[in-house]
Formats: sequence, structure tokens, C-alpha cells
Amino acid sequence: MAGAVLILVPLWLAGQLKPLKIRDLFWLVGRTLSGILAFVTSYYAFYYLPIGTAYFMFFGGSTLGGFLLGKFLFQESLNRLKITALFLALIGLLLVYSISVTSVQIWYLWLAFASGLGAGLWNTLSKKVSDGYSAIQLNGLDFLITGLVTLVISFGFKEAWSWPTLTQPWIANGLFLAMFAAAGQLVIIGFKNLDAQRGSLLMLMEIVFGIILSSLIFHERLSFLSLIGGSMIVLAAALPELGELSKLWWRPKNRNSELFRRAVTKKSALG
Repeated sequence: MAGAVLILVPLWLAGQLKPLKIRDLFWLVGRTLSGILAFVTSYYAFYYLPIGTAYFMFFGGSTLGGFLLGKFLFQESLNRLKITALFLALIGLLLVYSISVTSVQIWYLWLAFASGLGAGLWNTLSKKVSDGYSAIQLNGLDFLITGLVTLVISFGFKEAWSWPTLTQPWIANGLFLAMFAAAGQLVIIGFKNLDAQRGSLLMLMEIVFGIILSSLIFHERLSFLSLIGGSMIVLAAALPELGELSKLWWRPKNRNSELFRRAVTKKSALG
């Protein structure tokens, strides 16, 4: 709730808080519930599964979910370039994260995949309403709905409450709140200006940054497979962008060619 207050109250005081339309509540609530689903299922998945296996299923689910949502919810085209990028990304994931699972852990494997699907929904559903509201208002509403749901759950389990203090756990929670607010803001802005499929591929760059930071900060040795897998993920994220750039580069040439063809046709018609 603290995040909702910090974001929405200044908007309201500045007179920039737009009234909600009833038809938009479905997408707003659905987005937030998807994010909560992702958090809850990831907790159990990462607790009971090897880290590499859980990460593979999570990112695989979020990427596949983004592609399916882009195709069926936003009517995005699924061309050869995007399909190639998707396969490269999945192979890169497989190289970065090793898979090890027992028959007892199959349930948690599906939970990790469901967590990824929930994250994919949370990433992309803001596109349904981002044209009608500012990104900061959508971010604040996400915090508000999350706060209301968790309040109900907390009262249901009769949890004990305590006032915030300047202790390490509370400081960590404050930093997490700031990080989550910044990430939510950037996700809404990014997916508003990108299609869901390209955005889902770019989200995989989190893995690459994680590999780089683990090497620089924690001095972890990078395996050859991690380097190859990370490179494939970078290539997968770049392919659709290169395709868009190539369209822009060829468009003027095609326009000039069409003008030249018309000029020749007109000259021939004149004799």
C-alpha cells in the first residue's frame, strides 16, 4: 500500500489522476493478479527446485507466454525472424541453466512454468490500457490492487502487524519497493512502445546482465556454455530489432524504385 500512496497521492494532488473506465478494470485487475500468481508460484518453485531448473522454466514460460499473448491477444504477426529468435532464446536458456529434476519435483516444475506465464501476463497486459492512462498511474494502480489483495490475505491468516523501523529487514523492504516501482514503470513504458513478442525477448537480457554482474561483483567463473548461451540470447533479442531497422533502411530505396518505375511508365505512355 505504501507504493500506491507514494505514487497516486501526488498524482491526485496535481490533478493528473484520470477516472477509471469500468471496461479497463478487467485488464488492470487481471494484470495485478497475474503478477501475484507469478510471485507465489515462483516462491515454491525456487524453494523446491534446483535454481537453474527453476530459472529455465520461469524464463521459458514468460517468453512463450509473451509470444502467445502477442499473437492471440494483440494480433501481432509471427514471422520467420521472430520464430528463429524464439528458438535461439530457448536454446540459449538451456545452455545457461542446467536442468535437473526428479519425479517428485514435476509439480514444482509446472509451478515454475506458471510463474513465468504470470510474469508474461504482468508484462504485457498493460498494453491494453496504456493508451488511456499515464504509466505512473498504471504503476500506482498495480500497487493499490496488490495492496488490497494482500491485506485481505493477511487478515484472513490473522497475521501480526508491526510499525516500520530502521532495521535491516525494513530497509531491505524499502529498497525492494523502490526497485519494483522503477521496474514497473519501465515495463509499462517499454511494452507500450513495443509489441509483446519483441518485448518478451528483450526481457531475457536480465539473464545476460545477471551473468555479467555475477562475474564482475561476485567473481564467478563463467562456463563456456554460459557464454555461448548468453550470446544466443543477445542475438535472439537483437534479431527482431534488426528486422525493423532493415525495413526502415529499405523503405526509401523501395519508394525511389517505385517512383522510377512510374516515371518510366509515364514516359513510355507519352511516346
